[in-house]
Amino acid sequence: MPDNKNHHYVPRCHFKPFTLNEEGKAINLYTSGKQILIPKVPVKSQCAHDYFYGVDLRLETELAQIEGRYATSLRRVVAGDDTHEDLHLLRFFAYLQLRRTEIAMTRIKEAEDAMLTDVPEHVMPPDTLESIMITSMKVCAEAQHLVTDLKVRIIKNRTEVDFVTSDDPAIATNKWMSQKMNTEGFGVMSSGFILVMPLTPRLAILCYDGQVYTIPSLVGGRVILKKTEDVESLNELQYLKAAANIYFASWGMAEYVRDRFEEARPRRITDWVITRFYLLVSDDGNQRTFKEVSQEETRVPNSRSIVHTAFRYPVPSTWLSHLKYRSPIKTFSHGTGAGHVRNEAWLES
Repeated sequence: MPDNKNHHYVPRCHFKPFTLNEEGKAINLYTSGKQILIPKVPVKSQCAHDYFYGVDLRLETELAQIEGRYATSLRRVVAGDDTHEDLHLLRFFAYLQLRRTEIAMTRIKEAEDAMLTDVPEHVMPPDTLESIMITSMKVCAEAQHLVTDLKVRIIKNRTEVDFVTSDDPAIATNKWMSQKMNTEGFGVMSSGFILVMPLTPRLAILCYDGQVYTIPSLVGGRVILKKTEDVESLNELQYLKAAANIYFASWGMAEYVRDRFEEARPRRITDWVITRFYLLVSDDGNQRTFKEVSQEETRVPNSRSIVHTAFRYPVPSTWLSHLKYRSPIKTFSHGTGAGHVRNEAWLES
């Protein structure tokens, strides 16, 4: 039996700083489905499936190389002698991690299935999770330039509460869209985009739109957290987005983690995909007009309709206090469905 058949969609290099004595072997777990705290579970069995990235092992081999570079960069971050290249690699790794988990594949499939509701399978067969995963990895490689403009900061936790991680640890969210635009609809190109991921119980990475936000309180280029509320804000994102499991370093935090997760449970998203249907109501040859309708109304014979799907994202009850709005905010929009984006050229893509 091959040694490398067990593929981790949350890699062991990410879990290692959260494990017992940082040895990479055992980790503490809160499983939300059964609401059970379990100490010292084997890391090798967490967030893994046989041949998750394919039986030919090509993608698994490529990911292993990236994970090796990530581990090296993380060691330098921990030591405080990281370079710009290290921060850029961690930013890419967080974006990659956003797209590679089992639950991410499931949510993408939900969106695709919603769009193909009325399409016969013989016309367009639904994708499998494996094919969706392969496509997602290709999109990640091709679209990584969309995150290179995001500012990257290391967050240092100096409170008594550790960062936790989960089975879906990279978080995309958007404070500006949530607070100022009152919308859930955004994407990686959107103005106000935020990408955050814990790195260790004491460190996290924050990537953000520098044309919308600013962090005036940096110390040596890092965000220093001294208030427990700020750590809880970032941990809450893990509670809101995790598929099932929260992982943490110190067993002394076990009951605290369970209680905080249960406080957040009512705010966890159950329907991650928003599906809207639009029916063509007029077409004068120059302009088409659609109106939002129910799915049933789109099934009128000879009618023309559009199906639009969008993903929902976690929104914490409180935001990281260090992340302030710029004045003025810079954004680009031409009033179409593309919305507000960070780069004007993206409106034409």
